[in-house]
Amino acid sequence: MTFSELLKQVSCLVVVVVSLKCVSARADDVVSVPIEDGKVKYSSIVSVEGNTKDELYARARLWLPEAFKDSRDAIQVDDKENGLLLGKGKTMVRETGFGGQPLEKTWSFTLKIQIKEGRYKIDLYDINYSFFQPGAGMPRYDMVFDDYYSDESNFKKDGTIKRRAARNIATGAANLFAGLSADLEKVMRQQVSKDDF
Repeated sequence: MTFSELLKQVSCLVVVVVSLKCVSARADDVVSVPIEDGKVKYSSIVSVEGNTKDELYARARLWLPEAFKDSRDAIQVDDKENGLLLGKGKTMVRETGFGGQPLEKTWSFTLKIQIKEGRYKIDLYDINYSFFQPGAGMPRYDMVFDDYYSDESNFKKDGTIKRRAARNIATGAANLFAGLSADLEKVMRQQVSKDDF
């Protein structure tokens, strides 16, 4: 065996070992669910220096109903003076599920945006999850996050979530929050000039 053949075999072995470690790391990922006062609540504070409270409020006020076109009454509280927007959101994802049957996953939640000079805070809470597979003969599955994830019996001693499906649902909520947060941040950082019209 030549040196270059040996190097190729060692390189292949390293790739296989690294791949296996990555797969096992993903399988053992710990999904954390942020719980505050017994309630599930995702939060983020974002600094947007150089922007006034009024500028940020106007951007968030325009973004909220656009983000939740499915919700009739997206904005529940609209308090410009105190820099507070509160909305109800609903997001449905349609996928192909078991046996090729359509699958519907629905998230409903409350979204609160608090705005101050040069920064804002976004909170996602009162999260409900619904899972339905029409045509599969299965009933709709509904989960109230605060009830499920605040119950210590649903967690192992090390703090990880026991059921894989519940871990996947928690990951979905974290991804939902990350997507909404990123979308809002993009809007909040936009500088509008008269030339944009």
